[in-house]
Amino acid sequence: MTQLLVAVTLVLANRVEGGVVAYHIAFTTFLLPFAILAHPVLTTVYPGLAADAQARRWSGFAEALGRGARSIAFLILPASALLVALARPGLRLIELGALDDAGSGLVAKALAAYALGLAGYAGLHLLTRASYAAGDTRSPALVNVGVALGGSALMITLVSLASGTGRMVAIGAAHSLAMVVGAVVLAVLVRRRVGVPWPVGATVARSVAGAVAAGLAAWAVAGLVSSGGRVGAALAVGVGGSAGVGAYLLVEWALRAPELTIRRARPPAVAEPLV
Repeated sequence: MTQLLVAVTLVLANRVEGGVVAYHIAFTTFLLPFAILAHPVLTTVYPGLAADAQARRWSGFAEALGRGARSIAFLILPASALLVALARPGLRLIELGALDDAGSGLVAKALAAYALGLAGYAGLHLLTRASYAAGDTRSPALVNVGVALGGSALMITLVSLASGTGRMVAIGAAHSLAMVVGAVVLAVLVRRRVGVPWPVGATVARSVAGAVAAGLAAWAVAGLVSSGGRVGAALAVGVGGSAGVGAYLLVEWALRAPELTIRRARPPAVAEPLV
């Protein structure tokens, strides 16, 4: 099903001059924050989920899943906003060979559209692992069928309504919406199977507010310092990214986000010596 979605993407992207190359570069860049920020969380949380599910400790399972989901939301949502805000200067940094200014602009538009669904993409991966840990392989498979078929249909529809480079934006937007909807549906199915809630709404709301502030700050500062050329693009990404991260942390601090608090693990109990 995943390859079906990719195949439809390639066929539609081929209708835009340079569209297939733009898709490959945009999607590879899109995967970078997922690999750095979300994948370590998935790797860390899975063994605990499997152990809790095996022992039928569903309250512990829900607690671990909620902690993983909140961590991903806290890290991925601002990364998504920064990708959207800094896509253009960021792509200008890698203008090599046939990737000229017009080409990097096309890639930047596609990347921004894909970045909108980064949290959904990461959430879908987390919930797929949670389903596997709980012994349910059917639900994520069915959800992925829906994501592939629904996403493909949405891509075809939006591309038919768009024109020119806007078709790449339509492809990315359809992919993002399919991932978000798939993550929400799978979250409902996992919640029904576990029977215990894992609260994530407050973290998502705070992170969305912080991400909006981060994106606006990064976009505004990058626009002020960018002077063209690779050096200017590097300056825009560096200063704009720093401003965005600062704005995000400021909003999270103002909202008293618990994710900013360092929790110290309790020291293990020392067993009494045997006499």
